[in-house]
Amino acid sequence: MTTRHQIAKGFALEYAMATQREKGILLDNLCAATGWSRANARRRVTTEISKITGKKPVALPKRRPRTYQPATITLMTRIWTLAGEPCGKYLTAIIADELERLERFGELKTHADLLTDQIRHQLLNMSAATMDRYLKPVRDARYPADSLSSTKPGAMLRSEIPIRWSGTPMEQPPGFFEVDTVAHCGHSLKGEFP
Repeated sequence: MTTRHQIAKGFALEYAMATQREKGILLDNLCAATGWSRANARRRVTTEISKITGKKPVALPKRRPRTYQPATITLMTRIWTLAGEPCGKYLTAIIADELERLERFGELKTHADLLTDQIRHQLLNMSAATMDRYLKPVRDARYPADSLSSTKPGAMLRSEIPIRWSGTPMEQPPGFFEVDTVAHCGHSLKGEFP
């Protein structure tokens, strides 16, 4: 590791004074000598340059600015809720009709003042993956992954039922079966369920 460090240190001053084309050649040589990726080699050399010169490298912005305004996400969440919480693919297919219907019947209520031409354009042009990404926190809050389940696995039949291959004749017709029930009780199992 110290040898690679020394190699990067040796390249640092030459790299700092090189032209763009020469920097590319130097990085290629450093990658060949150390086995580092190009991004790692560039990072190591600029770190060495900052140690020598005493200047810290300028940090580049990590994220690009958001494309969609908070009002767009708020309206999309409202439309998603009123449409029955479909997935992003279905929501992109129905959002224009749903938006028109909700406007016509005044269902947007307090969110109606958020709807401008720009936000309407953003809603109608948003991709399904983007909708799913923005709706994930809302969906996770409404339907936690660790919610309780009233269904219990039955190991009895799993161990007693033999595996049959295609074409294997059945010895006898089935005598009983196991039924799984679904409880529509939300996130709580409190109460009585007939």
